[in-house]
Amino acid sequence: MASSTLSNVTYALSSHYAGASLLSSFDFFTGDDRSNGFVNYLDENSAMAHGLVSVQEGNHVRLGVDSTTVLSTNDTGRPSVMLTSRDSFTHGLFIADFEHMPASSCGSWPSFWAFNNNTDAWPKGGEIGIVEGANNAIRNLYSAHTDSGCALPEGGFLGSQGSEQCDSQKGQIGCNYAAPARDPTSYGDAFNAAGGGVYALEWDDEFLKMWHFPRAGVPADIQVGRPQPSGWGLPHALFGGSGCDADTYFYNMSLVLNINFCGNYAGGLWRETESCGKLASTCEAYVAGHPEAYTEAYWDVRYIDVYQKKVPRAKSDSRPDSSSPRPSARPQLAAHNVLTKTVTLSKAPAPTTGPLGLKTIGRYVLLGCFESDDGYPTFDEAMNSTSMTNSMCISKCTAAGKRYSGVQAE
Repeated sequence: MASSTLSNVTYALSSHYAGASLLSSFDFFTGDDRSNGFVNYLDENSAMAHGLVSVQEGNHVRLGVDSTTVLSTNDTGRPSVMLTSRDSFTHGLFIADFEHMPASSCGSWPSFWAFNNNTDAWPKGGEIGIVEGANNAIRNLYSAHTDSGCALPEGGFLGSQGSEQCDSQKGQIGCNYAAPARDPTSYGDAFNAAGGGVYALEWDDEFLKMWHFPRAGVPADIQVGRPQPSGWGLPHALFGGSGCDADTYFYNMSLVLNINFCGNYAGGLWRETESCGKLASTCEAYVAGHPEAYTEAYWDVRYIDVYQKKVPRAKSDSRPDSSSPRPSARPQLAAHNVLTKTVTLSKAPAPTTGPLGLKTIGRYVLLGCFESDDGYPTFDEAMNSTSMTNSMCISKCTAAGKRYSGVQAE
């Protein structure tokens, strides 16, 4: 491809996970926790029955833990959930909007992360932690786990480097960054007090870059579904570069959301975290005996969006664009519950939630801005107007009487 087109690279939405579609696109893990956590991961039906999983107003997904049952340290662990995406990815732009994350509570270990779920030879294929913390942490930890030979770069980031070697074999802890001090709302209680926010990961064949934006500072291009990472400034965390070939160490990774307890991280730091160590002799004893400590241990997920690079083709080039891999599948939503509309950036509605700022209009959900190189062959145009509104769009789609009708606003 001619180099002159590379500067025109943009991102196109490929997967939108929200509400019921998020739950149907992720598997509920029910096995033993590989990090030795004091946790009992429930299947979907059990989690629903116990009220640990629900779809809230605004199409948010709530993922929580048992906060009422007093346990024994001989029990399996506190009931919780771990969701793993059925799609796996190599490269992309990942944007997760959380209204709430688990509070900064002693014994807790919540994470939003990704790992190669297609191999038993961990850490082959890599693991990255986008959101992670333990006990009463107040700053987010960005981390990576790889085979030997991957080291962090020396510059180009805002976070505070910890361990610089990402090797996680034979007891090695991997590499990490703490969120920069200039970002006081990156985790736990402070994140929630700020009204939540957005985490973003841009991943290409050279780097994996991560950002956090508090609710009041979410870039406008994210809010309207036209993310432009080049305008976001230095990332909080940076993996890859000359010391760690990105495509060698990171590939075929699935997204994961979970809430763990104790284990190698929170449990390993129990005695070092003075305020927690005073509460009980062990992490497991505290978690087992104090369910009330975890009433705020839940994720409230507005959406997780995945974008892939789109390089515009020259008009004379009719070949399909294979410049970047696509996820193995897209989330399936019932047609009656989906509304897609294309708008120009300048005419996007004011954001309140979701990629284009809409919660719902009646029984419809606006997923975002979509583009088509082949003229929307599966859509029938019902109306084309420069004064299009969201209500008009819905009424025309409904009046057209076809489940796949669409409306385009120029």
